[in-house]
Amino acid sequence: MSDARSSRRWIIFFTATAVPTALGFETLARAFLLPAEFEEVRDFLGPSMTTLAWGMVALTLVTVLLGIALQRWMTSRADQRARERGTAGAEARSSMGPFLLAASIPQAPAIVAGLTFLAGAELLPVLLAVGLSTTGVWVQAAMTPPGPA
Repeated sequence: MSDARSSRRWIIFFTATAVPTALGFETLARAFLLPAEFEEVRDFLGPSMTTLAWGMVALTLVTVLLGIALQRWMTSRADQRARERGTAGAEARSSMGPFLLAASIPQAPAIVAGLTFLAGAELLPVLLAVGLSTTGVWVQAAMTPPGPA
């Protein structure tokens, strides 16, 4: 396997696992860095943060679909430009740009959902948002044209 293909796979892996990793770090930070009194704040904010987290689940679902559509559009546009330049799509296939840009779209509301957990939201809606986001990014990764061999 070439170095370019290997680093491409690592980029995809780290991009797809960024949100669950962030949730893990937030949870560790809350457990080890915040004072015990912060639990009282979490209890107070919990109901409103849970409502916000459920909203982030719905928003994450919408942004997964938006990210997939945007990535398709950007990839086809890059292919069209490469054909116009006579490079037969080689530039578009080697570019991770459309994936990286479009993958950030479903990750944003999932990151917000993770922050609501830090502030007291229930875990279920947070895990659903993170799971939807991560699944959407893996779908986008599967749609990414293969890079140079």
